[in-house]
This record gives sequence, structure tokens and C-alpha cells, in this order.
Amino acid sequence: MSLKEKFTKGVAWSLVETVGVKIFSVATFFVLAKVLGPEPFGVVALTNSFIMISLVLTEEGLVYALIQKKNVTDEDLSSAFWGNLLLGGAIYALNYAVAPLLARVFEEPIMTEVLRVYGITFIIGAIGSIPRGLLERNFAYNKIAYGRISGIFLGGVVSIWMAFADYGVWSLVAQSFLFALVQNVFFWMSVDWRPRAFFRFVIYRELLYFSAKILLNSLISNFNKYAYNFLIGYTISTAAVGYFSFALKIFNTAGDVINLSASKVLLPTFSTLFNEGSTQLKRIFSQMIHHMFYLGLPLYVALGVVLPDAVLLFFSEKWQASIVCIQLLAASGFCILLKSVYGSFIVGVGKPELATRIDIVNLVAGVTTLLALVNFGLAGAAASYGLKYVVSTVFILRQIHRNYFSVTEILRDSIKPLLLYTALAGGLLLLQQVVVLHPIVELVGVGMLWLGLSATIVFYFDPGLVDYRKYLFKKA
Repeated sequence: MSLKEKFTKGVAWSLVETVGVKIFSVATFFVLAKVLGPEPFGVVALTNSFIMISLVLTEEGLVYALIQKKNVTDEDLSSAFWGNLLLGGAIYALNYAVAPLLARVFEEPIMTEVLRVYGITFIIGAIGSIPRGLLERNFAYNKIAYGRISGIFLGGVVSIWMAFADYGVWSLVAQSFLFALVQNVFFWMSVDWRPRAFFRFVIYRELLYFSAKILLNSLISNFNKYAYNFLIGYTISTAAVGYFSFALKIFNTAGDVINLSASKVLLPTFSTLFNEGSTQLKRIFSQMIHHMFYLGLPLYVALGVVLPDAVLLFFSEKWQASIVCIQLLAASGFCILLKSVYGSFIVGVGKPELATRIDIVNLVAGVTTLLALVNFGLAGAAASYGLKYVVSTVFILRQIHRNYFSVTEILRDSIKPLLLYTALAGGLLLLQQVVVLHPIVELVGVGMLWLGLSATIVFYFDPGLVDYRKYLFKKA
């Protein structure tokens, strides 16, 4: 099989894995949310934040080196495996020791046992990282997809059964634990290599150094992703973390729908234009932003206007506190769309390190605004999360203006879709206040009206988007 065929097959299976894991993950999340309520989600969200930040070290630390290193020997693999296992064990021991302290800080006694059980995934991740790296190195993404989808499916089924059997927070722990265990067992079954009784620290250190920059970027990105849970749990309450994580799950899922489809096109488009020395980068970038706004903003309008009724209808009033979070997060949707286009742009033009700067800007802006708005409770936390993306958007536009081209046209072209969809959202919210109907009738009616008006706006104000999508499918 040629490299091109391997690449094409790998991209296809990677997409299958991403979509499959996302579907099962989201479906399980919403079923568990309906059964359990916000408090267990808050405890596990806090625990998950500590685990996921550190898990980068054992699950991703050496994978990049194994993929990129030209010649990988059996000594490299064995040293990487035993070194990673020792690191995972050390992190778990530290996690075990500090668990009672963290439980006292957040005033959640059950966090001690949850952290100690959930933390075993450090060791599981360390054991499975080298086989996963070998699978990625050999473009065996189909086997990775089988393992991850099997893990998320089995973990979801067991966690749902446990939730209905009144296991509470442990049903969520079981989901993550089984996901990690099943996928890593599958990785081991999919490779022929087994570690020898060989370890040389010099080799392990060189492999870590080889991937240090990417590892640092991942750590910063993960800390930026999960730091909000720490701050909300410490300054507000554990239940508030549950409400916020529920809203954030919905918000991120909506964003992934757009980003997943767009990234397949944006990255190779910008990369090709840059490598060919094209003078059309500015025009294409502006065009992509224009299309992304008309494609993505309707989805964020739906989050802010249609979804609140769906939350009350399907999840009951115990999740009502999350609605204001969803609406405030949806208001920052235009920033997420711009960031997704810029993310593909900077990688396409060979400047991925700028993504780390954006993560740092996000983190600083998020912490600063959250501390300033903490007295406003959940609303303040959600507003802060949206504001940090506004700050990073300003940073992004400044980087583009300084290093590539003027952003005046981009800003001017963005005004029309922003005004149109803001007016649409305002009109639908006003209609909901004036016309009071049965919840199901109101949900269906507002949903249909949203869909019709959004389609009308796209066809009337951005007909090129329809032609562009047809062109993409034709090319595919």
C-alpha cells in the first residue's frame, strides 16, 4: 500500500473514530445527566480535570516521539514502555496521597475515593500508550477506531446500567475507567510487539526531549481546558461545576459539528495555497470566515433560543440553572468560528506555535475575568468563559493584521451575518415571551421557525455557501 493510500485510509478511519466516540459519548452523557443530576457530574468533572491534565504525560508524552522518530529500535520501545510505566505509577502515587487534601479543599469527602479509583487510569494509560503509538506510526487507525469505539460503547452501557441501579457518582467513574481499560486492551491485542526486560534512562530522556515541545503545548491546552472546573468548584460549589460542565458539553458538541466538517477542508486549502506561494491567502481566508459565519452562527442561535426549551422538556427543571450558561456561551459562538478558521490557517502556513500563544491568552483572560465575575455565580462563570474567547479573538485579529494581511475587510464582512443572526435570536426570544404554548408545541414551532429563517438567510445573503458545498462534494 502506497503512502498516499495509507494516508487516505488513515484519515477516513480517524474520522470514523472521532465521530463514533463523539456520538456514544454525547448520547451516554445526556442519558446519565437525566438520571443522575448535577451534583455527581460536578464531583466527576472536578476529578476528571485533575486526571486529564496529568494524563497527557503518560498517554501522549512519548507517542509523538515514536511517530516522528525515523528509526525506532526495540531498545527505544522497551525503554519508553518501562519509563512511562514508572512515570504513571509515580503520578498515581502522588494522586493517591493528595486526594484527601483536594477533597477537603472542595468540601467533597467522596472525592478522596473517586480520585484514588479514577487515578488508576494513569497506569492503564501508561501501559497502553506505546502500542497506540505503534498503531499510529503504521497508520493502523482502523484498529485504534475499533478500540476506542468499543471502549466508549461498553463504558456507556455499563455506566447507564449503574446509574439506573443507584450507583450515583460511581457510574460516571466506571464509564471513564472502562473506556480507558477496553481501548488499551484492544491496542495490545492489535500489535505483535512486547516489551523486553530492558531500560536505559538515556534513551527514555532523549525520547521525552524529542516530543517536549508538543507535550508542553498539550499540557497548556489541557490546563486551559480544565482550569475553569477548579475555579468554579473552589469559588462557587461542586453543583455549579455540574451545571457548567453540562452547558459546556452542549456548547462544545455544537462547535465540534462545525469544526469537524470544516477542518477537513480548511487545513489542506491553506496549506496548498501557502506552499504554492499563492497571493490569494487573504481572499480565501476572508471567504472562509464569511462562509463559516453563515454556516455556524445559526447553530449558536439554536443553542441560545431553541435548546433551553429542550433542556427543560427532556432533562427536567433540575438542570434549569445550566440554561443561562448555555445562552451566555452561545453568545461567544462567532469567536469560536473565527478561532477554528485561524487554527487551520496557522498550521497550514507553518506556524503551529501560535496556537500555544492563543491558549495562554485564553487561560490568562479566563482566570482574570472569572475572578472578577465570581460574585455573579454561574452566570458570571459562563460570561467569563465567553469573554476569554472575545479576548483571544482580538489577539487573533491582531496576529493576522501584523503578520499576514489587513483585517479591515474581514471585520466589515462580519458585521452583516452578526446583525442578521442577532436579530433572528432576539426575534425568536421575543416571540417565546409573547406566545405561550404547550412546551412540546413551542419547542417544535420555534425549532421549525428557526430552521426556515436560518435557511432563508443563507440562501439570500450567502448563496455562494451552497455552491461551495456542492463544489466540495463534487471534488470529493
